[in-house]
Amino acid sequence: MNAEARQEIAEIVKQIRVCMLFTHRGGAKGPLHARPMYTYFDGDEFDGRLWFLTDINSDKADDLRSNPEAVLSYADPGRNVFLTVRGRASVLRDSAMVKKFWNIHAQAWFPQGVDDPSLGILRVDAEEAEFWEGPSKIVYALSVAKAVLTGDRPNIDTEHRKVTV
Repeated sequence: MNAEARQEIAEIVKQIRVCMLFTHRGGAKGPLHARPMYTYFDGDEFDGRLWFLTDINSDKADDLRSNPEAVLSYADPGRNVFLTVRGRASVLRDSAMVKKFWNIHAQAWFPQGVDDPSLGILRVDAEEAEFWEGPSKIVYALSVAKAVLTGDRPNIDTEHRKVTV
């Protein structure tokens, strides 16, 4: 992936931060299950890895130990910007990373603090990303109104691209 694409992923993720993490419940053939997660960065630039604090005894950790395939979905409907990241996830015990990412939000979920024995790191090594960026709400609304009046489908200029990480 080129530096420009990595920078764009970093900018989108830093503005949105909370994604939906999709895993296969109970293994490779299990149904998809999603839950919201708060994203951390190790440094200022996106290096292909996204980080999350997690309960290493949780269902999501079990899902990922059975099948490490993960999809992260970021959405900012207000700006009409969307990003999905597909990759391989690892559940790690790493006290240095836990301390690095620790904040008040983590304290709420892990009241025992950074030494909570169930607290770990979820790392997603990105393999592929897809971007969608649509028009502003005003342009979209005008396109829809025109389509309704004319009976034609809306002609909306949407940028979509896929990159390998």
